[in-house]
Amino acid sequence: MKRMKRYVFGIALLVGASLFSGCSSQQEAPEAVCTIGVSCETLLGKEEALPEEKRELVPEDGWLLPKEEITFTEGETAFEALQEALKEAEIPMEFEEMPAYDTVYIEGIGNLYEQDGGPESGWMYLVNGDFPDTGADGYQLQEGDEVIWVYSLEMGADIETTPAAQ
Repeated sequence: MKRMKRYVFGIALLVGASLFSGCSSQQEAPEAVCTIGVSCETLLGKEEALPEEKRELVPEDGWLLPKEEITFTEGETAFEALQEALKEAEIPMEFEEMPAYDTVYIEGIGNLYEQDGGPESGWMYLVNGDFPDTGADGYQLQEGDEVIWVYSLEMGADIETTPAAQ
């Protein structure tokens, strides 16, 4: 009986020591790197498509958020990366959760909103030069991805020829 008590006591000490020493079965998710940017280059030379009070919002080079490398953790989505990058750059963004479609819809970035540039205008995103088949909150980032948010005037038809999509 004494032997059993010592054995139980010894196990309890080992478990307690591992908890207090910072050992645990949980591991932090590994970090990876991707590139993110926000472009409204499609508006360059077409600023007249915007209401007059919005024209000054278009940067000379067309980039609201120039391409930059960011780190992300496994499982992070394109939407989460956008939120973090814009928050850090102090660029406003508005979005709407759309439960019926199980996604989020980006309404505006940098005070440029859907339909500011016409009835078919709004924000879209590209991953490695292509439009993904899923919403940004459903696209899990991969190491080396290039995620570019673009303002389209023609529901994406004008994006293939912009430098942001090349």
